Amino acid sequence: MTAKEKLKRYLADNITRAEHVIFKQSCHCVAEAAEAARASPEEFVKNLCMVDSRGMAIL
Repeated sequence: MTAKEKLKRYLADNITRAEHVIFKQSCHCVAEAAEAARASPEEFVKNLCMVDSRGMAIL
């Protein structure tokens, strides 16, 4: 299972109001992500997600 698949599974299993979105262009800040999604920056939460050596999500 890829890291993206693990993250999607974690969100589905643990967090009811979250969505994993992948944009075609690289987004380095909330403003760029909001523009890519045609949404307002207030609708976004910027975070960093990683997977540890045991395959556990680090949010």
